[in-house]
Amino acid sequence: MKIYIVLLFLFLLTSCQDLPKKKKHAKKGLVTIIIKNNNQVKTNIGSGINKNFDRVNINTDKITDTITLETNSYLKLYIKNNNFFNSALCKETDTLLINIKKTSTSLSFINRELKKYDSIPLNNLYKTNLKHIILKHNKLFKKFFKINKSSNKFIPKKNIIKSNQNIFKELDSLEYNKLIIKKRVLNKLYKNNLISNINHVYHTSQVDFNYFRSLIRSYKFSLDHFYLKKIMNLYFNSELIFNDPFISYGYMNIFITDIVLIEDNSKINIDYQKAYKLLPSLLKGKNLKLFREFCLHQIAKSDNNLANYYFNNYKDLYNDTLFIKVYAKKYLINEKRKALASNKVELVDSNSKNITLSEVIKNHKDKTIYVDFWASWCNPCRNEMSKSKALINEFKNKDVVFIYISIDSDKNEWISASKEEKIEESNNFLAINYPSSSFYKKLELQTIPRYLVYSKGKLVNENAPRPSSEKTKKLLNFYLN
Repeated sequence: MKIYIVLLFLFLLTSCQDLPKKKKHAKKGLVTIIIKNNNQVKTNIGSGINKNFDRVNINTDKITDTITLETNSYLKLYIKNNNFFNSALCKETDTLLINIKKTSTSLSFINRELKKYDSIPLNNLYKTNLKHIILKHNKLFKKFFKINKSSNKFIPKKNIIKSNQNIFKELDSLEYNKLIIKKRVLNKLYKNNLISNINHVYHTSQVDFNYFRSLIRSYKFSLDHFYLKKIMNLYFNSELIFNDPFISYGYMNIFITDIVLIEDNSKINIDYQKAYKLLPSLLKGKNLKLFREFCLHQIAKSDNNLANYYFNNYKDLYNDTLFIKVYAKKYLINEKRKALASNKVELVDSNSKNITLSEVIKNHKDKTIYVDFWASWCNPCRNEMSKSKALINEFKNKDVVFIYISIDSDKNEWISASKEEKIEESNNFLAINYPSSSFYKKLELQTIPRYLVYSKGKLVNENAPRPSSEKTKKLLNFYLN
């Protein structure tokens, strides 16, 4: 049975081959997914990123598979393959059955039946209860917004907004009334047993988040602190922004991009380092600490040097030993700090044992070595893994070694993906000074997947073909002969 932990750490995996003969319900804190896939259609099961920067990302093409997700909250799972894309709202003790056929895929819960409004869109029901508000809203909306015919987007009339702040606030009042009425509709459905608990929580979450986004937009267009105060009262003081079971990551990211970094709003890349520094001007206490932790996660995924700098700053400010321990382990902060001073290609194995690429090559100096640079988040890399396994099988009795080097920032994601792809531990490594080593710069190793071939200890091909290419077999056989 595969175990993917969606708490402070990502995914711990084992395996299970057969469908259970009897209906099995997940234990408390667990969601069980049973997959029937006679045609072995490659299917992905994923989730959004939660506030701990963990997510579900599972690929399966087994005829039968059982996957267990551990969670202390709800999960919205996305299931997609060539013939299907849909989502499923899961809670602890749920058992989800995914039946995958050649041209269709179906989802059903073994342990519970869906309520009437679990599968019916709620928009029409909302509109019926909001008719009078929608008419008022649309009339007032036209005063402050115009439509760009080429992009079909609404453009704010900022000068009119700023010179009519009190009237503009009437729009917010109508939006807030929408929030209240939608929640009444949801509560009535739940009270009458027409919607399940998890769907009630999910739709309430969506309603809250939509109003949050409305307040964010109103602040951006007016720069009136009235909207910021509302955000603080409704979302920060209640801690909804941190505790929403579905959209906590979304709340925090939008607040940073649209409020903290409001002056950088036209930029494509989000400057989380700048946000880390600016946060004290808007937040304090626990709110400031949690948002800085959010920024630390984002920084760690983009720059090893900066991650160490800001992590040290955080440690000077806060004595949160649990976060410090988990963060350092997740992103290998201490190992990377030491590795950055080295000009060699520094690697670690799954046990965090250090080794260099030169040492790996030296260990197999009399053999032909095929090096695969990849990452857990790289779909083209993952798509090549099945072909890579076929190559390993074809050359298993020959002097060829297959080495895998991940450039993941997050050790947990690397380990999880490695186990899922069944990469042999002895030949599996994580790069801890990518891309700072001169080796990467010399080879211009900026994109993945990327493949290298060594023969008798020397690099003989710095841009080798992929495992799926017929040229790869010929290339490896050439150096064997």
